[in-house]
Amino acid sequence: MEPLPVIVGGLGLVVGGLLAWVIRGRQLARQQQAHVARSQDFEEDLAARQVRIETLEVDRDSVQAELSRTCAAMDEAEQVWSRDRDVSAESLKNAEERIDRLTVELEQLRDQLGQAHRDIDLQEQVGQSLEEQLADARQQLEIAGEQLEEVQRKLVVVQRQREQLAEQLGETGTSVENGGKSSRRWRINTFFES
Repeated sequence: MEPLPVIVGGLGLVVGGLLAWVIRGRQLARQQQAHVARSQDFEEDLAARQVRIETLEVDRDSVQAELSRTCAAMDEAEQVWSRDRDVSAESLKNAEERIDRLTVELEQLRDQLGQAHRDIDLQEQVGQSLEEQLADARQQLEIAGEQLEEVQRKLVVVQRQREQLAEQLGETGTSVENGGKSSRRWRINTFFES
């Protein structure tokens, strides 16, 4: 057997192997870029939800301020209750409706955060190279969960204030008409109870 064909054949195998390695390397690089892009999307989504939670906190503060003003108005209007009763009752009804809306939004946020958590778990199975990005996303998820629980705790305070307002209305010897609806007690499940 002549050495030249053997050498040429060997070089062909080496070149073919190198080309296959280069092609595989490019494929892996593209897959890595896709994984990084998906992780960035998750982080941006979590950041958007955190902004939404902060918006809900501002809304909650507005509800608390409204309830505080209502309680102050009741204290000042004890001697002229018959005139101010309708205004106070309407404020209480509006506060209850806003609490209902906040409760629905909080439940939606809890579902979205749960979905984000499941998406992160799926990304863990896709590639070990994303561990650092996933750890950051988990930390943001925990922060969002803590903020959600803080909103819920403050919402409970608003509900207690509403109940105190309802009790004060009862102590004046009059009843607040709420369209035939009885007083409701609220219980908001925490994120970790869902």
